[in-house]
Amino acid sequence: TYTTVKSTYTLSSGMVTIYIKDSTAQTITLSATSAGPKSGTSGIITINPAGVNSYVVTSHSPQTAGTGWSEVVTGKDASNNTVTNDSSTVITMTNTGAASFYTDGTYTTVKSTYTLSSGVATIYVMDSTAQTITLTATSTGGKSGTSGVITVNPGAIASYTINAHTPQVAGT
Repeated sequence: TYTTVKSTYTLSSGMVTIYIKDSTAQTITLSATSAGPKSGTSGIITINPAGVNSYVVTSHSPQTAGTGWSEVVTGKDASNNTVTNDSSTVITMTNTGAASFYTDGTYTTVKSTYTLSSGVATIYVMDSTAQTITLTATSTGGKSGTSGVITVNPGAIASYTINAHTPQVAGT
């Protein structure tokens, strides 16, 4: 049931079954030691991450309206390990403002879906409206993640508008 932690075992007919649970994706070895001293070590055991449970979406703020930037979406399992063994899950990006998503850093082709590569996807965003937004990544099965708030500031002054009231009276 993996509810009681135990680090000592007693051999029965020269053998024992041990139960191990590791929530961290990593490589491990197991060692057994008894009085004498007698010991043994296992070969390397690889603990892979489980499937995607949620997403972490970075949020670099502030940004400038009309200028593109990139963010990273990372697939995480239920134990918060990056799902490095996933290079096929498709995520759909949405936002709370007027931002658009693009295929790459040229910001010419609009795209709202990305595929994880070793559990990660780089997304390309541009918003021409000064506002605050959040970005959300979702995939099948209701898995999602939302960025922090990103402030999109106005760009540099490009022109001026001058209101002309006409006619006017000379000398006034």
